[in-house]
Amino acid sequence: MQPLEIDYTIYVATSRERLWEGLTTAEFTRRYWAEEIRSEWRIGSAVEAFALDGTLSWYGTLRLRLTHDRFDSDEAFFRDCRRAWPELLSSLKSLLESGNSLGFVYSH
Repeated sequence: MQPLEIDYTIYVATSRERLWEGLTTAEFTRRYWAEEIRSEWRIGSAVEAFALDGTLSWYGTLRLRLTHDRFDSDEAFFRDCRRAWPELLSSLKSLLESGNSLGFVYSH
């Protein structure tokens, strides 16, 4: 069985610096995701998502041709993430381009 993986690409009308800030700072991720994302932000680095109460929600690896892997055969979570990533990244795109997120909040 092939590992579950999400591969998603978006185009954002913003500077590289603003996009990086939107992806890597807790202030931004809380605005469009309602979770705090932590990582060293290097290729292959682990990425962890923490709920606002500080509990670990999920972990994996990312790159901005987004790949979310290591689902541990949790097909329900995989389906939820496959649905959520386009919405989350579109919300980030809107936040970076207009200053307003789409108001989408992913819930497990």
